[in-house]
Amino acid sequence: MRPSRRLLFAWWALHAPMGWLAGALPASWPVSQRDQAINILLGVGTTVVVYAWCRLEAAERGATVPGRSALWAGLLPPVGLPLYLWRTRGLARALRALSLALLYFTATVLLMAGVEAALAR
Repeated sequence: MRPSRRLLFAWWALHAPMGWLAGALPASWPVSQRDQAINILLGVGTTVVVYAWCRLEAAERGATVPGRSALWAGLLPPVGLPLYLWRTRGLARALRALSLALLYFTATVLLMAGVEAALAR
C-alpha cells in the first residue's frame, strides 16, 4: 500500500478515538464545550494530514507541488484542496479526485458518529 493511502487510514484512526472521546466525556460537560474541544483536536489533525497527504501524493506521482498549494490545502481544505487537485491534475481528473475525497470525508464523519453513538447507549 502506498504511503499516501496509509496516511488516509491513519486519519480514520484519528477520528475513531475522537468519536470514542465524545461518547465517553462526562454528561456534566456542556455539549458546546465538549464539541468545541473535539473540533479543535480534529481541526489540527486534519490540517496536518491534508498537508502531509498532498506532499506524499505529489512525491509518489513524481509531480512538483506548485507554489504553496499543499499548505493552502491543509490550512483551508474547502478551497485549497480543490485548487491543489486542479493545479496538479487538470480539471477532469481533479473533479474525479474531489468527488472521491468528498465520499471519503463523508465516510470518515459517519465512522466518528457511529463510534460516538455506540458509546452513548
